[in-house]
Amino acid sequence: MRSLLPALLFALSFAATNPALAQAPQPSRIEEARALIQTNGVGDVFEALEDDSIAVRHTASGLTCHFYGGETRIDLIAFSQVARSDDVGCNSEGENRSQTLYATRYMPPITVDRAMGDAIAGIRNRFSDARPTPALMSMSTEGLSEPLIQHFLVTVRGEQWMTSAYIVQDGEWIIKLRYSQQATNEELMAAQLEAGAIFALAQVEIQN
Repeated sequence: MRSLLPALLFALSFAATNPALAQAPQPSRIEEARALIQTNGVGDVFEALEDDSIAVRHTASGLTCHFYGGETRIDLIAFSQVARSDDVGCNSEGENRSQTLYATRYMPPITVDRAMGDAIAGIRNRFSDARPTPALMSMSTEGLSEPLIQHFLVTVRGEQWMTSAYIVQDGEWIIKLRYSQQATNEELMAAQLEAGAIFALAQVEIQN
């Protein structure tokens, strides 16, 4: 399953963005990852990885973030300036989607139910018309904890989007995905599949 998840995410990303093939020599992926870390000033909490994607790992939690190309913006964030490694995120945005993976070590610790409650409150605060929508599929990987999942339909610039929260506890860390994508009713299952694959890959790579 571990080997299939990156391939699935790459295929989904390529199908969605279909970027033109590069015509000139490009920096290697690890060089791009190192440059991203340097640009965002997070060399003390992230490291670059050898990978087919631009890949970085949060050294304290093991959270790995992948950027596959086609994004309009990517960021690595240390939210706390005091305990910089205790609250981090990897953000990417595209024309019709956005996602942020978080790794947070709360002091004092909180439950995953509390973390999900906070995530839902954040969604409702940002999107006044947020309305729950059921899960149309599920993705499970042997040996991984089952995450808490909530999906909502919201309106962005007059169009329907799906926005989701995935949360799981891994040791002393709360791992969270916030994923949003423009999606008609017919596209909701595909959007949930992509969000589920992103989070499952994050869980697998933390375990390895």
